[in-house]
This record gives sequence, structure tokens and C-alpha cells, in this order.
Amino acid sequence: MARFGPARLCGVELGDTLETARRNLGDVPGTTIELQRGDLTRIDLGTFDLVYCIGVLHHLKDPSAGFDSVLRHTRSGGRFHCWVYAEEGNALVRRLVDPVRRASSRLPWWVTKYGLALPLVVPYFAYAKLIRFLWPGGAPSGVRRFLPLHDYSRWIGEREFAFFHHVAFDQLVSPTTAYIPRARVDTWLSDPRVEPGSSYVVFRNGNSWKFGGVKRVNARGTSPARARRPGASRGASGGPERHRCARAAVFERTTARRNPRASACPRRAGPARAPSTSR
Repeated sequence: MARFGPARLCGVELGDTLETARRNLGDVPGTTIELQRGDLTRIDLGTFDLVYCIGVLHHLKDPSAGFDSVLRHTRSGGRFHCWVYAEEGNALVRRLVDPVRRASSRLPWWVTKYGLALPLVVPYFAYAKLIRFLWPGGAPSGVRRFLPLHDYSRWIGEREFAFFHHVAFDQLVSPTTAYIPRARVDTWLSDPRVEPGSSYVVFRNGNSWKFGGVKRVNARGTSPARARRPGASRGASGGPERHRCARAAVFERTTARRNPRASACPRRAGPARAPSTSR
């Protein structure tokens, strides 16, 4: 995101990877970069033109509280974009990988990375490469339904083994992982603070959701369901105002070697389109 030159770029990380993030970002001329360690659901950074939350909500004990924070940090008329693991399309992962994660997340990270993730990802690496080799344009529909994670395997099959290993480690090291159904995403986007008609939902690689929209003009930050005082505004109707994307907040889960993902910084509000992401 830094490559698009926002005036101010803030990032929040619960873990101890801030120095890694600083090295990855480097010096960005004309951009004030603020990286903080804190809890997404509790921190208050102010409001931003664009809030970008990738791979975080599904690792929270309360994903809905995380999404509430995304909207709370999005300014009136600003945009937000999120990416989460889907419940749909992840049956194999939920049944086979998640039970292992519950145990491996309690181990020292190096044991998980090299003792578990490394050997366990080898057969999946071969499976994904085989799918791309046999069906470069995708398997026929009659065959595809017998191939778990077909779409995701075709996507990741272009990558090198080190990337597979990193993704496997990322899966196994997380203390908490939730798989979000489409119905919950729709519920989040029905929040009265979201501008009607601005939201989008994309089923990404057959096993994840990317979604977002525009925050309603004059809508306040706290969800009515989470408001602590009576009479909290439910948000006024009205068209999205035009704005220049000057400030961006990033809520992104990182592990030791993950590089920040980049997203275009929209210049105008209006019916939102799904940004392209690496996931």
C-alpha cells in the first residue's frame, strides 16, 4: 500500500513483527508511516480514507468485533476492504489441518515451522503442481468436484516451494482460526454504517472471501449493537462524498517473513469495486 504514496499510513500488529514490517516498508518519501503494536478490537487510531484488513479477522476470538473496528476506523465516505478464510470450500482444511493447528500452535515456532509445516506441505505441493500440469486451464467440471481445493491449488501452484512452506506455517502457528461463512459476511455488510449499494463480495480462489465497501456519509464509528451509550447514531443516508485518498490504515496479520501486500488507494468514493489482492 505504501507504494501508492498516501500522506499517512498506519499499521497495527498484535505480535512482535513491527521491526520486520519497518524493514519491508523502508523509507517512503512523502508518507508518514506509523506502526503500532496493539489489539485491533481496542486500539483507536482515528479515521482513515482507506482501511485495509487482510488475514486478521479470522484469527480473532471475536471476528465481528474486528470488523466493527474496521468500520470505526473508516472515515465518513471512506472505503474499507477485508479478506478472510471462507467456511465454504475449506472442508478438507477444517477437518484435517485445523485439528493439527490446535496442537501445533502451542509448540515453539521453530518446531512448528520445520518439524511439522515442512514435511506436511510436501504432498500438497506435489498435488497442486500436478493439477496445474494436468489441467493448465483448469480441470473439467466433472473432474473438478473430486479435486479438493482445486481453484486455490491452481493459484498457489504457480508459486515456489518456499511460498507453500510459508503458507503451511502460517496455518499451523495461529492460536485461533475461524472460517467465515458467506452469511456472516453479508451480515457485516448490512451494518447501517455501510453505504447501501457500495459493498462487494468476491469468492476468492474457491476458499476465501474478499469484501468491502464505502462507509456511509455522517455515519458514526460504533455499531448500534456495540454502542455503549444510548442514542448512538445509526448513520444518516446520503451519497458518498468525493475525496482524495490521503490516509490509510492497515490491519494485517504477519509472520516473520511475510511482506506487506499492496493495494491501490482509490481516489474517489462511489460504488466500490473489489481491489486486486495477492490472496
